[in-house]
Amino acid sequence: MKWMINKTDLRHNIMQAMRNCQYRYQHTTTNNEHSFTRVVYNNQPFPRFHLYVNEVDDKVIFNLHLDQKKSVYEGQTAHSADYDDPVVTTEYQRIISSLNG
Repeated sequence: MKWMINKTDLRHNIMQAMRNCQYRYQHTTTNNEHSFTRVVYNNQPFPRFHLYVNEVDDKVIFNLHLDQKKSVYEGQTAHSADYDDPVVTTEYQRIISSLNG
């Protein structure tokens, strides 16, 4: 699920805003997207929400999905993920609420 907001709509920088949404920073990709995750169940690595955040000009672009399990093949990024599932929509609404709260 993708969406975009104005940078001016954020009360904090991206890192702090995502921490406030209970997301952990993972890494920054080669195309400057910040990768964040949030586990669904305590102490279980999967399933987890995976969020990419990219700042472009005066916009912040979010790309959210739910990783169901770890990549099966070594060195591959392909995995079982849901992008438009109702649980992803609910998480999107939670993030928006947290960013606006």
